[in-house]
Amino acid sequence: MHLHTFIRLKYFLLLILIAGATNATAQRRVVVGIVEECPGAEVTTTRRYVDAIALSGNIPLVIPDISDSILLRQALKKADVIMLTGGEDLAPQLYGATPSPLLGTVNDRRDSFEYRAIAEAMRLKKPVVGICRGLQVINAYFGGTLIQDIPTECNTTISHKNTEQSHAHSISINKQSRLFRILGNDTLTVNSTHHQSVKDVAPGFSVSAVSTDGIIEGLESERLKVYGVQFHPERFVVGANSTKEEKMLFLRLFKELSKLK
Repeated sequence: MHLHTFIRLKYFLLLILIAGATNATAQRRVVVGIVEECPGAEVTTTRRYVDAIALSGNIPLVIPDISDSILLRQALKKADVIMLTGGEDLAPQLYGATPSPLLGTVNDRRDSFEYRAIAEAMRLKKPVVGICRGLQVINAYFGGTLIQDIPTECNTTISHKNTEQSHAHSISINKQSRLFRILGNDTLTVNSTHHQSVKDVAPGFSVSAVSTDGIIEGLESERLKVYGVQFHPERFVVGANSTKEEKMLFLRLFKELSKLK
């Protein structure tokens, strides 16, 4: 074969390999196991989580409460990332506290299932991501505590439990955090629908974001692929009142899931 022909052929094959590698990276998808909300007789999760995960190009999969630990382990093996979502208050007994008179509804079955799911995820070395209540569950599971009622336990004028306002308050993001790397902003305006929050941070975790009144809005493990946010990014991604810029910004949090495997 002529030398110039060989060089051209080698260059052509190299371009094919690069194109193939780029295409494979672009099509990378992970299965996100959404731990069910345990409402009673139904197996369910909120639709917005499913839609946000799908819009990010990843695959949503609801993980049901299975009493058999072996079957639960097999179900979790199908997922690449485990997600804990928003919902009721967490039972204070789980982090060694006496229930406040202002404690909201708790779901013992859900508490138990999410603890079991985290334990299995750790055994399987699966990443765990939490949203709102999910962040609180992560903190309590790993040894932290919670503020049971922000209005009466904290000196703040911000209404954190504001279900009508999509832009409730601003947060500051630690520039050394994973959250900053994903979003590229050190300040954001977020929604807020919670009256509980992180009190004592779990050992081995660091704060990635706080609101202007000092309420913790983000946590991440210093050694594990475990982190969470107190706000609801999925509501920006699929919300009717969100701007295009907001949808694309908060969608990054769901696209990031494909990098955790």
